[in-house]
Amino acid sequence: MKRYVVVEKNPIFDWCIGQLAGQDSIPTKQDKYKPLVGYRGVLKTEGREDIVLNELYVRNPDKEAVQRFEKNLRAFISENIDGSFPLKRPINVEVVLAVSVEKKRFYEVDVDNLAKTVLDCLKGLVIEDDSQIVNLLVQKAIHPYNIPGIMIGLRKINENNKSIFEDIKLFHSYESDKSIKD
Repeated sequence: MKRYVVVEKNPIFDWCIGQLAGQDSIPTKQDKYKPLVGYRGVLKTEGREDIVLNELYVRNPDKEAVQRFEKNLRAFISENIDGSFPLKRPINVEVVLAVSVEKKRFYEVDVDNLAKTVLDCLKGLVIEDDSQIVNLLVQKAIHPYNIPGIMIGLRKINENNKSIFEDIKLFHSYESDKSIKD
């Protein structure tokens, strides 16, 4: 007997896509340099050696990796949108991103840089411009099978469609009998 996994879009979102192990990890523009393991900078003068750098870095080929990722994700997005996209201004949206990374990369990459790379791929396809994004929730996690992946959900925000963040408050206020001293 064959077993299948059925995945359905959460109804609170207007558009969703997901991809697991479909491509390489999300590269970021942050990944410009990587440490050169096992090397250090040594200055040799007149028979003397002085360590000037304990860690050396080499430039990552990040530009090509980012361009390749963006090309692949934009192609995947294009296959999964209809004629109602891109959403034009003044439509505001909120975006939820769930990014799976490999265990070795979890502590190396910043969640905001992952989000920026993905959001750049939405421009012109799903939304007209990323300035339309009024709320953003990003989760970075290690997938149980240690594979890269991404899930993207988008929701239009207007008077009839309130934000999922609407009831989240960082502070609350209350009246007090205590007086504030000057």
